[in-house]
Amino acid sequence: MTVNDQVVQKHGELFVVCDERGDISQVLAGAGLYFRDMRYLSYLTLSVEGQQLELLDTGSHAIDHLEMFLTNAGADNVPPHSVTITRRRDLGDRLAERISIINHTRDTLRLPLRVELASDFLDMFAVRGYFTWDREIAPASPTIEGNACTLRYLSPDGTSSVTHVHVPGVPTIVETVLNGPPGVTIVHDLEIAPNGTTDLVHEIVVEIETSDTTERPLSPAGTAQMAHSGMARIVTSNETFNAILERSLADLAALTTPFPSGLNVIAAGIPWYVAPFGRDSLITARQALWLDPATLASTLRLLASVQGERHDPERDEAPGKIVHEMRYGEMARRDIVPFARYYGTVDATPLFLVMLADYVQWTGDLTLFSELRDNVDRALDWIDTSGDCNQDGFVDYHRQGERGLTNQGWKDSWDSLQHLDGSPVPGPIALVEVQGYVYQAKLALAACFTSIGEHRRASELQTAAELLQERIEDEYWLDERRHYAEAIDGDGRRAEALVSNQGHLLAAGVPSEERAADVISSLMADTMRSGWGVRTMATTMPHYNPVSYHRGSVWPHDNAFVLWGFRRYRQFDALDRLATDLFDAAARFPRYRLPELLCGYSRADDPWSTPVAYPTTCSPQAWAAGVPFVIVETLLGLQVNGAARTVHLDPWLPEWLGMVRLMELVVGDARVDLTVSGSGSAVTLQVHDNPCGIDVRLEPGGITES
Repeated sequence: MTVNDQVVQKHGELFVVCDERGDISQVLAGAGLYFRDMRYLSYLTLSVEGQQLELLDTGSHAIDHLEMFLTNAGADNVPPHSVTITRRRDLGDRLAERISIINHTRDTLRLPLRVELASDFLDMFAVRGYFTWDREIAPASPTIEGNACTLRYLSPDGTSSVTHVHVPGVPTIVETVLNGPPGVTIVHDLEIAPNGTTDLVHEIVVEIETSDTTERPLSPAGTAQMAHSGMARIVTSNETFNAILERSLADLAALTTPFPSGLNVIAAGIPWYVAPFGRDSLITARQALWLDPATLASTLRLLASVQGERHDPERDEAPGKIVHEMRYGEMARRDIVPFARYYGTVDATPLFLVMLADYVQWTGDLTLFSELRDNVDRALDWIDTSGDCNQDGFVDYHRQGERGLTNQGWKDSWDSLQHLDGSPVPGPIALVEVQGYVYQAKLALAACFTSIGEHRRASELQTAAELLQERIEDEYWLDERRHYAEAIDGDGRRAEALVSNQGHLLAAGVPSEERAADVISSLMADTMRSGWGVRTMATTMPHYNPVSYHRGSVWPHDNAFVLWGFRRYRQFDALDRLATDLFDAAARFPRYRLPELLCGYSRADDPWSTPVAYPTTCSPQAWAAGVPFVIVETLLGLQVNGAARTVHLDPWLPEWLGMVRLMELVVGDARVDLTVSGSGSAVTLQVHDNPCGIDVRLEPGGITES
């Protein structure tokens, strides 16, 4: 998969960032072969007679397979374009590259094929320039034995990072240094007959060695194509949308990673965030809940296993708090950065509870709820105690450690939050969307506790949710502006910018019908809606910038919450227009992939208008990849109750989507196939395969055919 001239491959824990030739060099920022937050190759190039090869084309059938078609530029002994060189790179538990050279001349060619490799063994945070790092020990010089060479770095903590390179035959190997990092040059002196072909295979194996163990990259169990037996399938009447859905499915499969916990969890994004992220992993797994409930269960279990145990200011940890980020590289391992387990997020804990309750409702799986019951109690306790720094009844955040994040909501860039006059927003900061998550969590958990017969606990949570809803309405609503404040700061002052955060409040169901109408109107106005989605901030705000990270850009996952909100309030015109915006954007991006975020430029009124990706986005990125599945869920009005074995639909189909078929949809311990077709609310439901008698119906009414 390609972003500009960047190509990404991934399988399990191993991933590669290279250029379209397949080369790894620092001309391309962040290029390398990575394993557990460390770069195991920082240089890998292929050349003929010292000349860089010319690119013909790059193709990829799957994210773990890549083909590069190249030709020679010409030199003294080899005429230009006289050979085709194909690099076929497969990524599994190792990197294997087959190089095929075809001689298109009538003469025997003597061809010096040169492969150069090096490794700086840099931690991902150093590669990003996120933290400066004066490393005490340099990587060792390569060792060469027969047709293999080894690159090695020994950390001061006693851990060795190792790159093994295996080459065919016995080539001439010359040790060299490339711009500093130790490496090798491998030269194959080839003799290729007229119209003949020669094949070579190089294998690169990476591992981590300690005094007790040797660890190599893990591969995901049963998710290589994200099509295991537990998943639903989908097909629609729109071939472009089918391609978008297939791309999203493939991207989520690629990001599904078997971290050292032993659980498959969706990583946040490539290349910078191949790690478990509490907020990102939860939201993405919820986006795909109707498709694959097992991924959400796995995510909940992993996050529960590392729930906060103690007060640790350097890591913003507190008892009951859900982790923000987990890293495995040297800088995290040695506490040079605080991210081995970092808890500096205010929203992951209530979202953990929301997503668990959603999982229980959709699947009817009370076993998982019982398994995580202690985690639920501890998370609720955090919400009511440590999560409310100033004990004013709102969950807030205030950075504890100097190395941590300044802003700890999903808009976590340093300049994402400020007052209209440009003054800073002092902590503790109570974000409006977080209060919505807490309200939603307590209300949904009340239903879970009712299901297991704990009616008193359910009643307490129901009452607490209702009181919180009243307080949000009283204290965040800006009557003159007709929208909700973004946050309340530590001085009790409201941050009054018009932002997308209130769309999350709609998804939680907090606003009254009247206020919801005002919010929806503001979100769909030209100042907020770019034509490719809802902006993070209105163009009328003094600190708006369409090329900023959070002050006017368009985030697809943010728009997913807005879609959920429009669906909750049955605002079908707004739902139709926003779903169409996102569909149109995805259709215009390469490979039908929504980026992590778009610039907030307004869509031009012409058929050639193009959305613009933010310059440093991850690709693929998890919660952007999950958005097409939210489009399906919200357009269908899909609601599944696993315990009651019911599927209720309240569809609205836009002009571009006349039919949606779901196959093998999981409903508790049963499955059902169904098709919705039509236009707008004039739809027909057909149930094709329902051996267990699932109650499938249209709400509030419609035509159902068996």
